[in-house]
Amino acid sequence: MNCKNCGAVISENEKICLTCGAEISNDEIATENTAVSEDAVASQKKSLLAVILSIASFFSTIILGTTIGLPFSIVSLILSIKDFKKNKLKLESTIALCFSTGTLVYCIVSIISTITTIILILGMYALMFIIFMLSLLPM
Repeated sequence: MNCKNCGAVISENEKICLTCGAEISNDEIATENTAVSEDAVASQKKSLLAVILSIASFFSTIILGTTIGLPFSIVSLILSIKDFKKNKLKLESTIALCFSTGTLVYCIVSIISTITTIILILGMYALMFIIFMLSLLPM
């Protein structure tokens, strides 16, 4: 905890700041502890939301074969990266990061595979068209 007068770091048990001599009231300690616990609860809710979104996107994308969950996966990835940047390496953040990253990689690979298949099919049609046109030429 920090002194409100000079900003020096003081322990919770001290009644007077050793740097400037200002008195520390019990209300200041209680207010700071309440703010810290509210931040922890908000962070826990965001982590839980990231896990739920990532698992939902995983199942809707990979199991059901739809891309409906892709936006959820992106939101989950952003929330988990924010937790990692805050140096809060929690199990929830790790799970959300793994599921959302896996879902995004799966979608990217699926898109590349689909585009490749379309290109190959169009190439085969073009080759068949060329062969057909060549067969119409008089010999």
